[in-house]
Amino acid sequence: MVPSLLGIGIAGTVEQNKTTENALIALSCIWVAAYASGIAPCGAIYQGETAAPRLRPKTNSFSQAVGQCFG
Repeated sequence: MVPSLLGIGIAGTVEQNKTTENALIALSCIWVAAYASGIAPCGAIYQGETAAPRLRPKTNSFSQAVGQCFG
């Protein structure tokens, strides 16, 4: 993920033309695929499965809010 983010940052600072636009799209797709196959999506699954049914909406809301503050 880090190399694709660095590539996106570098491609975003150079003069924009068709080649850099295509590179940005390709690097963004690589980053999304790497993120989706990593550990990050497991947080939502874990919190949804471990919370008690009565507290699940409040637990999920709180944990998503805290995660977004740090994200």
